[in-house]
Amino acid sequence: MLRFMRFAALPVVLLFCSWPVIASGALDVDGLIDPNNDDVVVGSSGVLSASVKFEQVGGNLVITLVNTSTDSDTSIDNARLLTGVFFNMSGGASLTPLTVFLTAGSSIVGDTPTTDVGGEFDYATGFNAGSASFGYGVSSAGLGIFGSPPAFLDGDSPNLDNPVEVDGPNYGLAPAAALTINGNAVFIKTGVIATLSGLGAGPYLITSVRFQYGTALDEPSITVGETPGPIPEPTSLAIWALGMVAAGFGARRMRKQK
Repeated sequence: MLRFMRFAALPVVLLFCSWPVIASGALDVDGLIDPNNDDVVVGSSGVLSASVKFEQVGGNLVITLVNTSTDSDTSIDNARLLTGVFFNMSGGASLTPLTVFLTAGSSIVGDTPTTDVGGEFDYATGFNAGSASFGYGVSSAGLGIFGSPPAFLDGDSPNLDNPVEVDGPNYGLAPAAALTINGNAVFIKTGVIATLSGLGAGPYLITSVRFQYGTALDEPSITVGETPGPIPEPTSLAIWALGMVAAGFGARRMRKQK
């Protein structure tokens, strides 16, 4: 695609267009995947491990996120609590959050049993996470990205934990062996299914995934695939644009002087 662009636009293209394109098919995660299942991304680091399954069901994107750690500790801290998944996906889909439910066999520890946990999860688009940028994300913690009210909270999904926002460790995903987190947190063992609408015919390609743990971006995370660099702040873009204009003006003056 780049060879068809004017040279003057090349810095902008390189800054924002770093996702590959596939020619056909629906949702595709080839290259990042567990070879036994072509729509599952897995990641691990030490005692931490997680999986996320992407499925296209009609016009919906169905995301199954699970804390797959086999850590045998029954009392854990926030750093082993899976609180979010970020991902990049080519194809230009504009997604709308619908629901979040527990996966089969999962349960809530420390609060009233229910399967609908949408009121405790939020959705965000186009954000930075450290030195990388992501197009989409779902999380049960604020992380400086997600907030209030939770995007999955609607008339059908109850607010399970006041205040009405995603913040702190509550409703993060714990390993199967966990019994307590920081002594009193409410958590989920071990996974959730988030559904978002907005997929068309495609093609779509998941290019990178980040599993986020804890309640801050500097807590553990596992990244699978190559991620684009951070999205520049508006001030940085303005400075860059002024620099480009100045460089062009200077080159023009030099040509006139010659």
